[in-house]
Amino acid sequence: MTFFRNEKGEYRFSRLAFAQKINAVLDSPWFLLVIAGLTLLSNIFAIEFLLYVFCGVLMLYLGLFGTDFRLMIALLINCYIAPSIANNPGKNAESIFSLERGGIWLLLLAALCMTALFARCIIDSEIGFAKLKKRPRLLWGLLGLGAVFLLSGVGMQGYTAMAGKNLLFAALETVAFFVPYLMVGIGVKWDKIPTGYLAMIGLLMGLTVGFEIVNLYVTNKVVVVDALQGVIVRRLNIYTGWGHYNNMAALIVTAIPFAFYFVYVGKNVIFNNILAALLCVFAVLSCSRAGMLGAGGIYLFCAVAVLIKTKSKRAKITVSAGLGVALAALCVMIFLAQDAFAAAFANGLKSDARMELYKAGIEMFTRHPVFGSSFYSLNVYVEQLGEEVTWIWSDVESFKAFFPGRWHNNVVQMLACCGIVGLLAYAYHRYQTLMLFWKKPNAEKTFVGISLAVIVLLSLLDCHLFNLGPTLFYSAALAYAEHKQPENEI
Repeated sequence: MTFFRNEKGEYRFSRLAFAQKINAVLDSPWFLLVIAGLTLLSNIFAIEFLLYVFCGVLMLYLGLFGTDFRLMIALLINCYIAPSIANNPGKNAESIFSLERGGIWLLLLAALCMTALFARCIIDSEIGFAKLKKRPRLLWGLLGLGAVFLLSGVGMQGYTAMAGKNLLFAALETVAFFVPYLMVGIGVKWDKIPTGYLAMIGLLMGLTVGFEIVNLYVTNKVVVVDALQGVIVRRLNIYTGWGHYNNMAALIVTAIPFAFYFVYVGKNVIFNNILAALLCVFAVLSCSRAGMLGAGGIYLFCAVAVLIKTKSKRAKITVSAGLGVALAALCVMIFLAQDAFAAAFANGLKSDARMELYKAGIEMFTRHPVFGSSFYSLNVYVEQLGEEVTWIWSDVESFKAFFPGRWHNNVVQMLACCGIVGLLAYAYHRYQTLMLFWKKPNAEKTFVGISLAVIVLLSLLDCHLFNLGPTLFYSAALAYAEHKQPENEI
């Protein structure tokens, strides 16, 4: 180990002269703008492979020469939201994610990056596994979730035939929930990272997804003009390489509290208030009913919270004006644009036969109440009805065969897939997260908590926490909230 450490016992490579110059750039919150911009370009022009190589090189650099792993949070979520329509793995069997077209190289690059990061965690005494002397607060809850994921479906009839892919999917879910929390928690020098760093990542995430939607309106025939019906917004055309309108809206709504965080602390108050409103516009353009309702609700909640708690008169005036403009915009939408968005409200507030889906999920729970009916319980249910398992968002057989249907509600998902032990593990995790944000609150921690609450609440109507990508952000954000101290404002 002496090769890697200087005479003071510090990690040598991050203190080399060239590394310190590069780290000054990579550690800056403004470098996050570069990552977000490249992600948007990758999505628009279908050059994700280049982005993944770039991000892989950055990950390797962090493991070898970086100050710490803070940039990893942005790299994870931006790699998730980068895929374009052209490389949608559910619709294009020859996308860059297929093993024949580049997927194998992406897997090897990811393995190399993780090896470098884990090696740094072993070698560096300032970050890494040495920090585990103090047990992470959410450790047992997350390990419990991982255990019930891996036990999902044990004992059910026909489990042996699906055990391989069920265990693999369960392992992916476990990694998504646990690894970012662990690596960010032990891999960041928390006394060096500026307050507001995660808020900037989250805000840029929402804006990037919003501009992806704008691009879809321009390039994917979302808006059409019918001679009889006039202007129509076709929300089924609002999808990209990583998700459709509901998935995109969820990340947009998740970002709204971060805009209000900057308003609350007095950073570019007018500009960030405009960004909060812009995110609401993006949520409307998504045509996601849950997204629209969520955006309106969280915008109002955050605005009122800022009005009550902030001491800045400028912030109060700006937020009040923003509320007035938002109300006027809502009236305009209701009276002038409702016909164009009719597809989103065709069933009123009904949720695409969600209640029937939930009843089926409960039925699958009652069949195997202890460990559930596996992550493929919805597939099993449909097959037992004698129907073909078809998902509207996928045409690729290998994709449909591996990625299971989900129950569009976290509670039903845990019951149907992991049984009563799964629900108990999830409830304990929820208790731990509530205690995390309840104790020793500060402004940044509170707004992070509001953002994660958005993901959890929207997951009562969809399956965001079981889409892997949002869970990466959720997991890393939990570590951030646990460890970051309120100092060094951006």
